[in-house]
Amino acid sequence: MKGICPVCEKETELTFISRDENIPIRGENIPIHVEYLKCLECTSEFNDPNSTYDALEAAYREYRARHSMVQPETIKNFRERFGLTQTELANLLGLGATTLSRYENCALQDEAHDTLITLVMQPENLMEMIEEKPGVLSDSK
Repeated sequence: MKGICPVCEKETELTFISRDENIPIRGENIPIHVEYLKCLECTSEFNDPNSTYDALEAAYREYRARHSMVQPETIKNFRERFGLTQTELANLLGLGATTLSRYENCALQDEAHDTLITLVMQPENLMEMIEEKPGVLSDSK
C-alpha cells in the first residue's frame, strides 16, 4: 500500500508487519502480538497512525492478569456502581485524582496501590473508609 513514511518523509510503498515480541514490564518479558508498518524505501518500522491497537496497553493487561491485579475497567465499573467520582474515590484511597484517572485509562498501578484498590472494592472496607473520612462524600451520598 502507498503511504508517507514518517522517517524518510517520502511517499512510498508500505507493508504491514505482524509478529510476536517480548515487551519488558517491571523486569518481566511479556509476549505480545505487535503490528507495524514498514517503509520499503528506508526499511524503518513505525506504528500505523490509523490503528487503535496499543501493544503496551496489551502488555500491561497481560501483566495485570498474570499478577492478579485489578484491570482498568474493573476499577471504573466499581466506582460507577457505587456512584463515586474519580476524585471521591481517590480521596478515600489517599491517592491523587490524576493517579486514579491514569489507572482507569490503562496505566499500570504499583503493587501497593493495587492492594489498596482491591481492599476498597470489598463493600465492608469501602463503608469503613467512608466512615473514617466523613468529609470526602456529600451528605446526600
